[in-house]
Amino acid sequence: MADKIKVVCPKCGSDDVTRDGVLYWDVKNQCWAMAGEFDEMTCQNCHHEGHSFCELPVDDSSDVATRSAADLKSAANLLDEATSILNDIIDDEDNFISSEAGENVLLAVDTLHKVKAALGLIPAHAESDTGSKCDCCGETVAEIIGCPDGREVCSNCFDNGEG
Repeated sequence: MADKIKVVCPKCGSDDVTRDGVLYWDVKNQCWAMAGEFDEMTCQNCHHEGHSFCELPVDDSSDVATRSAADLKSAANLLDEATSILNDIIDDEDNFISSEAGENVLLAVDTLHKVKAALGLIPAHAESDTGSKCDCCGETVAEIIGCPDGREVCSNCFDNGEG
């Protein structure tokens, strides 16, 4: 039997995700059968819609301490590979992507960062009521953008290509 997975929202992390499809009536089996599914998925928790939802392995043990070192190493490798792919997209100056796609890439990078922190692979950053400090300009801002290389920059620095 293949390993179980769950599909989770890249925005909020919920696994309450739906996908529309096409069904047909199977006369022989007397039930509805799946003919195909549409690409777009929807998170029923935050209503985020898109094509790039995360597939995570289902682990009966939710405690990081009980997971094997090999499992964590495997997860770290997958996360690093995904981050590398996203870095390539961001760094490819010839690859024009829409602002929505760019936002989705940034969201994916941020989500990968959060997953790494949740797995204990990197230290979780404590959130502050006073804001976060931009690694480029040093300004304290309310919102920060996590970059694939680990830096955290403000939207001004990001918009100026320093992210």
